[in-house]
Amino acid sequence: MTQHQQLVRQSQLEKSQTVTTQLNGAKTLRYLLLLAPLLLAACGGGDTSSGLKQSSDSEESASVDASTSSSNSTNSSCYEDYVRDHTDLLKAYQASGTTKSIEDWGQAHYEDSGKAEGRQLPSSCPGSSTSSSSASATPRKRGNCSPGGTSSGSLVGPDLSGSWSGTFTRYTGASGGISAIVSHIGSRVEVSTSAGFVLVGGISNSGSMRLCDSDHEDWTTIYGGATTTSIRLADHYMDGSGVRLGTDVLVLTR
Repeated sequence: MTQHQQLVRQSQLEKSQTVTTQLNGAKTLRYLLLLAPLLLAACGGGDTSSGLKQSSDSEESASVDASTSSSNSTNSSCYEDYVRDHTDLLKAYQASGTTKSIEDWGQAHYEDSGKAEGRQLPSSCPGSSTSSSSASATPRKRGNCSPGGTSSGSLVGPDLSGSWSGTFTRYTGASGGISAIVSHIGSRVEVSTSAGFVLVGGISNSGSMRLCDSDHEDWTTIYGGATTTSIRLADHYMDGSGVRLGTDVLVLTR
């Protein structure tokens, strides 16, 4: 084979290799194009699954947050209503100068002393019941007492103004220490206790008193009139049918 023939054959081989390379490249490109949708679908499926899981987690978290918020809101309304339903507690809260919210103060009062005093939680509280079926077994403190006395004129009876201390005994037998501030002007007496309840009413020259609490129940000096060193007040506690369950007794001295 001459040199010229060798050059021609080499040229033909190179052209053949170039064509083969181009065909292989075209086939590879076609394969990639065919595989592309499958790859995208696979990747997209993974992302979609992740997205659904994240969405589910977010919804579950939102549900828990909403439930917690609802529970907190219910508790807040409960103890705020508890304070506002008892005018003596509302006055005590407003005069306390505390930094606590009315809800926190109300909850602390109920748990520390309100429950022992027989105070009822309002219907806005979880688990509370005002059904008539339990009325006969549940102590009720709703009377028709109207505060007497007049906050003017000369002092009537022994002067009771000042600070006092003593004991408060519930009709259930539970007893504890208590303190009070007494305001005595004319024939009007007001007893503000550390337990949160306030008694207001009139006094006679002999020291006999009839005071009213926030539930319009009357407290009287059935054990003897008040003196400058002793105050004894009592309130008979009745159930829903009018049966006396016992007597709340407040004894103060100085």
